[in-house]
Amino acid sequence: MGPVVRESKNLLGCQVFNERNAPRGWTLEPLRERIELAYGRALPEERRRHGNVVVYGSNGPVGHHSEFFVSAPGVLVGRKGTVGAVHYAESDFWPIDTVYFVRPLKGDDLGFLHYLLQYLPLGQLNAATGVPGLSRRDAYALNGVFPASLSDQERIAETLGKIDREITNVCGDSINQRMLKVSIFVDDNGSELNSSIPSYAKALIDLKRTLMDEIFTGKLAVASLAPGQPL
Repeated sequence: MGPVVRESKNLLGCQVFNERNAPRGWTLEPLRERIELAYGRALPEERRRHGNVVVYGSNGPVGHHSEFFVSAPGVLVGRKGTVGAVHYAESDFWPIDTVYFVRPLKGDDLGFLHYLLQYLPLGQLNAATGVPGLSRRDAYALNGVFPASLSDQERIAETLGKIDREITNVCGDSINQRMLKVSIFVDDNGSELNSSIPSYAKALIDLKRTLMDEIFTGKLAVASLAPGQPL
């Protein structure tokens, strides 16, 4: 038996999932059982060489380099700076030391993990614990829910990915990256984003919020997410 992990009382308010609300047939487990949040590696600008490899910080792409540190695909989580922001890398990349990158421990689909981690209030852990940055211990204590079928995980990622691609088409990639810094369920009224997002994109964000909520609470069956169907 492993060591007993005591959960801070402050973290209890950040728990989204429990035995009562986990979707039927899905596994409820703390993140520590499913993923490793691995540390990025420092890469100051003066050491970067011209190339096509995207360098990621906590707020998304911050430059390019000639070598990669992690093979694609990849999921990144802001550790310092934009704490808890979740990004997805489709090509080989270099995460610097302000981000973690995700290593699945039980073969989960990285696309699914990308959206599960977006759904979880990782950004709130910073305020809940009073510790600057995102602690792996705190993140690992959060519960996640996981479909047993890898194909179900892939279908969820495919469905939500279509919405993200449409948001990018409407807004441009830079604005989409800024939106992804904000927890999908944080009210952004009055924020700097509110005035820069087209109304159609706001509707897509609302659709994404609703769809994620219905999927991760089991209100919407994964089988109803038909692959290959347009939005």
